[in-house]
Amino acid sequence: MLYTGFVSASKKHLIWVKQKISNLYGIEGALRYNGKSTYQLKYAKKSSIKILEKLYYDKKVVCLKRKKFKIHKALGIIYRQAGMLKPVDRLS
Repeated sequence: MLYTGFVSASKKHLIWVKQKISNLYGIEGALRYNGKSTYQLKYAKKSSIKILEKLYYDKKVVCLKRKKFKIHKALGIIYRQAGMLKPVDRLS
């Protein structure tokens, strides 16, 4: 399983993010209140793959190394299981 999430105390901000992702890429996510004064915008596997490929479009993109490592590892597993030869080198 793979989920991509955005967390914020601002519901208004996450609605804006959700609308931007929907308008740009046609990807829909679920917005929920998590009960701890924060909201979470969540995307499931297929949507996550599309979003992550857009976020990490180049190996020089500014990001957190620990998150990039986890994403690279997860996408590598998914691509191998699907028999895809799609390179994830751009995430390295």
